Amino acid sequence: MKESELSNIVSDWFKSRGYEIYTEVPYGKYSYKRIDIVAKNENVVIPVELKISLNEAVFYQSLINQNISPWCYSAVSKNPQKKSLRRHIEHGIGVMLIKDNKVSVLLEPSGKDVKLNYSRTELLGRLENMEQGGIAGMPNQKGVGPAQTVGKAVREYLLLNPSASWKELYANVNNHYSCPSSMCTALKFRCNFSMTEHRKNTH
Repeated sequence: MKESELSNIVSDWFKSRGYEIYTEVPYGKYSYKRIDIVAKNENVVIPVELKISLNEAVFYQSLINQNISPWCYSAVSKNPQKKSLRRHIEHGIGVMLIKDNKVSVLLEPSGKDVKLNYSRTELLGRLENMEQGGIAGMPNQKGVGPAQTVGKAVREYLLLNPSASWKELYANVNNHYSCPSSMCTALKFRCNFSMTEHRKNTH
């Protein structure tokens, strides 16, 4: 089972419990890390990392997510080894097992004794600028992805508002970025987008 296939199952599980779902959430202003799923209910946020097996990668990703919330999960489709489970127990990270399109919670997150080093307000503000839903864990195809979608919307907005600044674009074009400068940098490197060239070509 692919990570993208786990995404809908985990999302539906949280939705049935009254949570809003956001996918591929930027971790911070200056980080390229994306959180696979963030489940939100009022001011409670639950980061979830998706992987096929409970390996070191998903453990460290969830460990980083504890800077945001003490309620973190790793969600996998293969039965985890005792060693991997023990490490999650020691650090208070929850574990979900997805089998036959169903979610089983093998470990609940401890929810305590975790030092939060990240602004919850900042994350909640970021979620307000994102659309709910989506699929996490999708492999990127050449020329296809979130950046390309935002880039297309930016070009369309600029045709009607040619003098718009990045701050205005960030406020009026639906996107998943943490700030105007992050949006500008991502479109420059992922879409070869240049504001100067765009305005030159449309005059």
